[in-house]
Amino acid sequence: MKKRFVALLALGLVTASLFAAINFSGTATVGYKFTFDGTEKGIYDEDGTSAGYFPVNASIAATTDYAKISFRTAESMSLNSLNLQAQITLYLSKALADAGLELPVSLTAYVGNDQVSGFYAYSDPTSTVDDNYDGFRSANNNRNDYPVALDIGYKNLVTVRGQYDFFNGAKGYMASAKSTPITGVNVALSFANNPTELKHGTIAAGYGVNASALVDIATLAKLDFKLDASAMGFFGFGDGFDGANNIYLAAVTGGYQDIGAYVEYTYNDYENGIANKHGLSFGASYKGVKNLGLSAGLTLKDLTAVQTSTLGYYVKAAYTLGNVTYTAKFCDINSKPGMKLQMSLGF
Repeated sequence: MKKRFVALLALGLVTASLFAAINFSGTATVGYKFTFDGTEKGIYDEDGTSAGYFPVNASIAATTDYAKISFRTAESMSLNSLNLQAQITLYLSKALADAGLELPVSLTAYVGNDQVSGFYAYSDPTSTVDDNYDGFRSANNNRNDYPVALDIGYKNLVTVRGQYDFFNGAKGYMASAKSTPITGVNVALSFANNPTELKHGTIAAGYGVNASALVDIATLAKLDFKLDASAMGFFGFGDGFDGANNIYLAAVTGGYQDIGAYVEYTYNDYENGIANKHGLSFGASYKGVKNLGLSAGLTLKDLTAVQTSTLGYYVKAAYTLGNVTYTAKFCDINSKPGMKLQMSLGF
């Protein structure tokens, strides 16, 4: 029934948009990973997880001035399956303005088989947040319950977001806000019950806060090179939850012309198997050759025990030909030397 509901909504939006400009966009990624000793191999998507049939981690969106439909494939589904997942984004303030009702704020609603997450302001140079921690919300917000969300924005100063799961009621909610108080400074704050990111150990946090900030030092100081500093923290609360299980990240990134560099600090990087440890990462990149990007990085996952099992590294080359980016990455896969080969199509 839910699948039919999404299909009907999508059909209605497409029909209503026949006389409006429609823009299509999408991605499809497929790749392979393996260790040189042959102990691990498989298909992986851009998040590094295993996947089933092609297309891997594919998505497509149709956008008008008033709405957007986003479709994506479910993991381990075949091309013949009807198990598509979709979300509809409604640009309500635009539609109301065309109907003669001008609002002092922007309104954007989200409905469908998906959840939204809290905002964050962090440079994320190693994609630690993007791959693992950018889904801050209530674990009780189930995409199959069709949670609803709403953004309310005032100019470029502040945007607030709320999400609610009607099936779980007060057991599933999230509130978030982001702001740019002055040019070059971005801050974000989120709150959720039963937060997704604070579940390490036997006792999960009953409530959680995600706070982050990014300062563009180059913009504020009017430098002729790139330089910014950012930090993020996940803080848990509730009976029995130990604050030692909170998560902290901080990074400084910079660059000049085609050269970039970063240093990042982490504490409690659970997704990479490092609990209650301090970690430090360094990296650099070069984009001086047309269509080619080169980068390399080193991670000390535990500063108190620098050894092979707590050492991460990568050397990466990415070349874009047409709309397809081909990537080869030599790196550690579960602390063993390995390779990841990936092909990504975007349009």
